[in-house]
Amino acid sequence: MGSLILPTPIKHNQRHYVNEAYVLPSDEEEAKRLQLQHVLLRAAFDDRIVLAPLQLASGAEVLDIGAGTGVWALDFAATYPNAEKGHNTLHRHRQDAVEWENRFSFVHQRMLLLGLKHEQWDEVIRKIYTITAPGGWAQLFEWNFLSHCGDCGPFTARLIEVFKAYEKASGMDFLCTLRLEELMKKAGFRDVQLTVRETLLGASYGEMGEKFAEDIICAFRAFKSSIFRLGGFGLLHNEQDYDDLMDEVELEWNNPGSKMAHLRPFAGWSRPCQVGLAVVIQYIDTQLQAPMFRLYRTSTLPLHSWTRVISTRAMSTKRAMSPPRMLPCSGFTQISLSEKIEEETYPWYSPSVFYPLRLGDLLESRYQALSKLGHGSSATVWLCRDLVEHRYVALKLCISEYPSIGREREALARLNSSRVDSHVVQRCFDSFTVKSALGKVHQCFVLEPLSLNLAQCGLLFANKKWDSALFRRVTREALQAVNVVHTQAKLIHCDLRQENFLMRMPDKESVWKEAEQRELTDPCARKQVGDRVIYATPPPVVPKTFEYAVLCDFGEARPGEKTHREDIQPFAFRAPEVILEIPFSYPADIWNMGVMLWDMFEGKQLFHPYTQKTQRESNVAHLRELTAILGPPPPEMLRRSRQYGLIRRSFFDEDGGWVGDVPVPQMSLETEETRLEGREKAEFLRFMRRCLQWDPDKRATAAELCEDPWLAAS
Repeated sequence: MGSLILPTPIKHNQRHYVNEAYVLPSDEEEAKRLQLQHVLLRAAFDDRIVLAPLQLASGAEVLDIGAGTGVWALDFAATYPNAEKGHNTLHRHRQDAVEWENRFSFVHQRMLLLGLKHEQWDEVIRKIYTITAPGGWAQLFEWNFLSHCGDCGPFTARLIEVFKAYEKASGMDFLCTLRLEELMKKAGFRDVQLTVRETLLGASYGEMGEKFAEDIICAFRAFKSSIFRLGGFGLLHNEQDYDDLMDEVELEWNNPGSKMAHLRPFAGWSRPCQVGLAVVIQYIDTQLQAPMFRLYRTSTLPLHSWTRVISTRAMSTKRAMSPPRMLPCSGFTQISLSEKIEEETYPWYSPSVFYPLRLGDLLESRYQALSKLGHGSSATVWLCRDLVEHRYVALKLCISEYPSIGREREALARLNSSRVDSHVVQRCFDSFTVKSALGKVHQCFVLEPLSLNLAQCGLLFANKKWDSALFRRVTREALQAVNVVHTQAKLIHCDLRQENFLMRMPDKESVWKEAEQRELTDPCARKQVGDRVIYATPPPVVPKTFEYAVLCDFGEARPGEKTHREDIQPFAFRAPEVILEIPFSYPADIWNMGVMLWDMFEGKQLFHPYTQKTQRESNVAHLRELTAILGPPPPEMLRRSRQYGLIRRSFFDEDGGWVGDVPVPQMSLETEETRLEGREKAEFLRFMRRCLQWDPDKRATAAELCEDPWLAAS
């Protein structure tokens, strides 16, 4: 293998080749960048450095033009040990062109976009044709940035303006990739094939996007001396101006919520009078179609070790990644800035609390946000497409400093165990964290996407009331889920409400396709506040049929192996032991289920634990209504309360009788139930009393309730 060593003077604190044609430095930083670039390009093209169907006989000669550090040639040598390699730089030829005519079985040229002027491209490709042997192959790799910059930020736009000015002043052709195929055919190559790989740049798009951004940013920084050699074009006054601009561009690209520049690599390959190939890397709004991999870089790890790591991961991929969807950037309703919507309506709302995800964003290089599914006080939820597994998923994107992260992680780990019957609980496929531009860390859970919750289902019925038979069926399904959580996962859910039971669908793929298509044709309303967009959740797509109810949202779940004293459950659904601050366990969920089911069937709350004048939450009002419905509490239960002194003095006598200032209201389960009559009513109330008992030990278990005769009628 030949080499060409040129003296390298230092300009603008950067070491350069003597020949002015090569505009980037030749220092150690540039060598590191070229090494990284090689690894990325290899990964981008499915772990291949040669795309042509190359078969080399022993002694065949190969030419590498624009050899850089020689890393491609070394990699090629390991792949094709029979070939004899030579590599050449852009600056001078050691051999006469006539001596090279029809000589090389394979000619490789990569990334000379910054080294050739517009008029030189035609000549260079004709010379490549001349030196390629009949039946041989030529392969050109280039990249396109300026024509596919996407919805870039202000600093990236300014950088593009600088490079367009440089292109004009220097005579370079940064859009040569758009005519690469034409030039190869003009030179005489036949069967020219063009391969395009597309990737996004920046931290929003996972490790691949981050590393590609690092490569391009380093190249742009290294361009400084060449720009000021031509005077800065009136756009930059000094080198510090350029350094500051590059700092801002780097921040834009690494803002997790941004949609910055995009890269599109092209590979063109061909053989003379035979075939040709052009490879182009282009930065546009689509994702690199390449196997997922993790890039390991250390100063001591040899290149062949890097490629082994990439190969191992690539071979495990069953199918290439799907390309990301292109979502519309117009055609939606703009909501007034003065109108608060969705998560903004919380009194404590702050932009730093919710992650500024945008539709179309790609997380972890695989999960693309397609539509908003909803929001809550602890998270926003998004319909995403998993581009690796080719399926729809629900992404729960938690608020920063989410206090329940540890509980939810532990609960989901238990539920993902092979010992747990997962058909009645929402499945979790993946979890990771993202960091916002403000430095806030947000936990993400990738979940099974499910349909309407029970509250939404209730609105579909006549008079917004559940049919009795269907209600019994859903009640049994919900109790089966609670039983699995209690007995198999050993968890207390602590937050059972209609919104946390979602319906699974038999034909979910078509439902989510419809939701995606709706976002394409009728994008949801939104408002832009500074650099963030807040989306209105579109109405849900209602499937024709449901399979069964599934239990979700385990952010409040506690391990069942021990008792707890925390304040849990929706306020009106709290079990007596929670109100009295007595240690609770699984029976607290049974009380919670009973009250939830009552409200769901009757269409009204059983308990109203609020003050009459101000409607503030009140433990006293709650205890008063419990006494009306259930009768006096067991005295021994009151004595276990942390607040026993206050309770004994102000509200209950030693036998549990009510002595509070406000009398117990005249209400009972019989008077509050208004939908049923006769035997059916009696059976329903008997079932409810198995759930609603002062003493936790006297409540039925979820398994026992599943076998109740009232449910058997369904």
